[in-house]
Amino acid sequence: MELRNNSTRSAIVITYGEKILFMQKRRTLTMIAMVIVMALATIGFVIGEAEANLVVSPVAAISDGIDGFTALDGADGVAIAEISDRTYAVV
Repeated sequence: MELRNNSTRSAIVITYGEKILFMQKRRTLTMIAMVIVMALATIGFVIGEAEANLVVSPVAAISDGIDGFTALDGADGVAIAEISDRTYAVV
């Protein structure tokens, strides 16, 4: 998995090979974006913060099969919304 900065679109882009897994517009005032990484090896995802230097710091993670959790059941997409300066994700 690769995290790269696509400055022409002002976005954080996460790719796996040629496939774009996730793209999130950066917050221009704080230069911090919430990034959601879809894991290909396991059914799960990681929520992290990406700063302007593109260093990602994980803040939460969830995977099917751990502690009896199975709700993702093959999730393969994420929808992002920013409402009142808060970021929400639906997996």
